Amino acid sequence: MESENPQEKLKKLTESLEDYRPLRISSKHMAGRELGRMMPTASLKYRLPEYQTLVH
Repeated sequence: MESENPQEKLKKLTESLEDYRPLRISSKHMAGRELGRMMPTASLKYRLPEYQTLVH
C-alpha cells in the first residue's frame, strides 16, 4: 500500500470488514480454556539429555 499512513488505512479496512461480517466465536472444544502452566515436568527434564543425544 502506497500511502502516507498505511497503518491507518489498514485499520480502516479491518474495521470495515468487521462491519461487513462480524467475527464468530470459535466452536472448537479447547477455545478459551486456560491451559495452565506451560513448564516442562520433572520427567521431561530427566529425559532431555537422552533426547538431545538422539537428535544431535
